[in-house]
Amino acid sequence: MSAIKKLERLEGTEYMKAKLAGDTSVYYVDATYTSHAYQCLGCGLVWDRKNTAADCERHGHAAQYDARYGGYVENGQWKGGRSYPRRAIRRESLR
Repeated sequence: MSAIKKLERLEGTEYMKAKLAGDTSVYYVDATYTSHAYQCLGCGLVWDRKNTAADCERHGHAAQYDARYGGYVENGQWKGGRSYPRRAIRRESLR
Protein backbone atom coordinates (compact mmCIF):
# COMPACT_ATOMS: atom_id res chain seq x y z
CA MET A 1 0.00 0.00 0.00
CA SER A 2 1.37 3.37 -1.03
CA ALA A 3 1.54 6.42 1.21
CA ILE A 4 -0.90 9.09 0.02
CA LYS A 5 -1.43 12.85 0.30
CA LYS A 6 -4.81 14.65 0.34
CA LEU A 7 -5.12 17.40 -2.31
CA GLU A 8 -7.86 19.71 -3.65
CA ARG A 9 -11.62 19.17 -3.44
CA LEU A 10 -13.33 17.57 -6.47
CA GLU A 11 -16.96 18.01 -7.53
CA GLY A 12 -18.87 15.32 -9.45
CA THR A 13 -16.64 12.28 -8.80
CA GLU A 14 -18.20 9.23 -10.49
CA TYR A 15 -18.69 5.79 -8.97
CA MET A 16 -20.81 2.67 -9.44
CA LYS A 17 -23.67 2.45 -6.92
CA ALA A 18 -25.11 -1.00 -6.10
CA LYS A 19 -28.92 -1.33 -6.26
CA LEU A 20 -31.20 -4.26 -5.41
CA ALA A 21 -33.64 -5.52 -8.02
CA GLY A 22 -37.04 -6.97 -7.04
CA ASP A 23 -35.70 -10.54 -7.16
CA THR A 24 -32.84 -9.68 -4.71
CA SER A 25 -30.24 -9.59 -7.50
CA VAL A 26 -27.81 -6.67 -7.58
CA TYR A 27 -27.23 -4.24 -10.43
CA TYR A 28 -25.07 -1.14 -10.64
CA VAL A 29 -25.82 2.43 -11.75
CA ASP A 30 -23.57 5.44 -12.33
CA ALA A 31 -23.64 8.03 -9.53
CA THR A 32 -21.59 11.07 -8.45
CA TYR A 33 -20.38 12.57 -5.17
CA THR A 34 -18.04 15.28 -3.86
CA SER A 35 -14.60 14.13 -2.77
CA HIS A 36 -10.93 15.13 -2.62
CA ALA A 37 -8.06 14.25 -4.94
CA TYR A 38 -5.34 12.03 -3.48
CA GLN A 39 -1.74 11.65 -4.66
CA CYS A 40 0.23 8.40 -4.51
CA LEU A 41 3.56 9.36 -2.93
CA GLY A 42 5.23 6.36 -4.57
CA CYS A 43 4.84 7.59 -8.16
CA GLY A 44 3.09 10.99 -8.12
CA LEU A 45 -0.19 9.89 -9.77
CA VAL A 46 -3.25 11.83 -8.59
CA TRP A 47 -6.53 9.90 -8.22
CA ASP A 48 -10.14 10.90 -7.53
CA ARG A 49 -10.54 8.29 -4.76
CA LYS A 50 -8.56 7.73 -1.58
CA ASN A 51 -8.56 3.93 -1.83
CA THR A 52 -7.48 4.05 -5.48
CA ALA A 53 -4.46 6.18 -4.54
CA ALA A 54 -3.65 3.82 -1.65
CA ASP A 55 -3.86 0.79 -4.00
CA CYS A 56 -1.75 2.45 -6.72
CA GLU A 57 1.28 0.29 -5.91
CA ARG A 58 -0.84 -2.91 -6.10
CA HIS A 59 -1.83 -1.92 -9.66
CA GLY A 60 1.81 -1.38 -10.66
CA HIS A 61 1.56 2.43 -10.52
CA ALA A 62 -0.38 2.26 -13.81
CA ALA A 63 -2.13 5.47 -14.85
CA GLN A 64 -5.21 3.42 -15.90
CA TYR A 65 -6.75 0.05 -15.03
CA ASP A 66 -10.20 -1.60 -15.07
CA ALA A 67 -12.10 -1.99 -11.78
CA ARG A 68 -14.65 -4.82 -11.95
CA TYR A 69 -18.06 -4.96 -10.27
CA GLY A 70 -20.38 -7.94 -9.94
CA GLY A 71 -19.53 -11.15 -11.76
CA TYR A 72 -17.05 -13.78 -10.66
CA VAL A 73 -13.84 -15.55 -11.69
CA GLU A 74 -14.14 -19.03 -13.18
CA ASN A 75 -11.02 -20.95 -14.23
CA GLY A 76 -9.02 -17.72 -14.17
CA GLN A 77 -11.45 -15.89 -16.49
CA TRP A 78 -13.76 -13.01 -15.51
CA LYS A 79 -17.47 -13.85 -16.06
CA GLY A 80 -20.39 -11.43 -15.98
CA GLY A 81 -20.50 -8.12 -14.15
CA ARG A 82 -19.21 -4.80 -15.46
CA SER A 83 -15.87 -3.11 -15.61
CA TYR A 84 -15.25 0.55 -14.90
CA PRO A 85 -12.08 2.26 -16.12
CA ARG A 86 -10.08 3.97 -13.39
CA ARG A 87 -7.87 6.75 -14.76
CA ALA A 88 -5.47 8.98 -12.89
CA ILE A 89 -6.30 12.69 -13.04
CA ARG A 90 -2.68 13.69 -13.57
CA ARG A 91 0.88 13.03 -12.43
CA GLU A 92 2.67 15.49 -10.17
CA SER A 93 6.36 15.62 -9.35
CA LEU A 94 7.44 14.21 -6.01
CA ARG A 95 9.27 16.76 -3.87
